Amino acid sequence: MTKSKPWRRFLPILLAVLLALGIALYAVPYAQMVSYRNSAPVQTCAAQLAAAYGEKNGTALSQEDICRDLSYLQRWLMFSDTLPTEIVDLREGRPRYAMPITDTYTEYVDVTRSVTGTIHYCIQNADGTIQDNVSLTPLGLTFLNGALI
Repeated sequence: MTKSKPWRRFLPILLAVLLALGIALYAVPYAQMVSYRNSAPVQTCAAQLAAAYGEKNGTALSQEDICRDLSYLQRWLMFSDTLPTEIVDLREGRPRYAMPITDTYTEYVDVTRSVTGTIHYCIQNADGTIQDNVSLTPLGLTFLNGALI
């Protein structure tokens, strides 16, 4: 009579839990962003931003990349109902978007996503004197300049 090893019984359960966690943390938010990215208002806004930036600077930007950035901006609640009014310039090769917060105040944001799924926002005020770095993890944790908020 042989004894079965207990870890072999729990291995399929552990793998199933890890798979479910991966789907919940990465696949579902990504699918939501794809849906938002393909919506008509986002496609229209991206086309307008790309055309205006191309006319202003003579540099073509990918409409697909702009749609991706808009979906990342939408993931953070501060920018969920706001679309950028223009692409101001490029910061480290990434578009920097003018995001109107109120009628008289605009912030400038560029956004990236790391391999781990964390979305990073670099937010500056109009004169560049204030800069905040915000990170939104797949778990929904938000970090402001490295501190959990």
